[in-house]
Amino acid sequence: MVLGLRSGIFPLYSKEYVLSFGGDMRTRITAILCGSLLLLGACAPRLIPRADTKVPEGFKVCSESPFQTAKRFIQGVMDMSLYALLALVPDGASLLAIFGGGDKEKGKKVSEELYHHPAKLKGKEVGSVFEVKSADPDGNGTYRILIERYSEITGKNENGTEVTTEELQQRQFLASFDPKGNCLTNVRAIDSEWLPKNQ
Repeated sequence: MVLGLRSGIFPLYSKEYVLSFGGDMRTRITAILCGSLLLLGACAPRLIPRADTKVPEGFKVCSESPFQTAKRFIQGVMDMSLYALLALVPDGASLLAIFGGGDKEKGKKVSEELYHHPAKLKGKEVGSVFEVKSADPDGNGTYRILIERYSEITGKNENGTEVTTEELQQRQFLASFDPKGNCLTNVRAIDSEWLPKNQ
């Protein structure tokens, strides 16, 4: 059964994180992702590693684990925070190149697919929140990342009455992380599109 925000399916996210990915909002998010092409990751803070983590002095530590990196990255996307996103990738890395396997144009397309909802093209208002459900090792330093997307879609029916429907989808991505600092180094989609949950 598809549950709405009011049911607490995403307890970590308050309503302030429900975004409408159309018009100016979509432009702002695209600008955030594209802006990384002009900025260096050196502006991102280094996190202090745990006492039992042995890394070379000055080595960038992005988080405690790949799962935490994935969670913080999705939060950064919802917060529209370029600063937060750059803190989770190697210094000097391009976010779009990471999403495109080194190809920035491909990375732009993949990053747009992460948050874009096709109902917006039909003139409907769409608000979405995301949650990282799992990050399972897939061998060779890669992880299968499962992301859920909950959306509220508002439009008018044939009688002109405004109707809001709810949608819960999921999509898998294959991501690579630096083994010492857990920084995100590469992302590609496994599923070709967002799928209804449990399909």
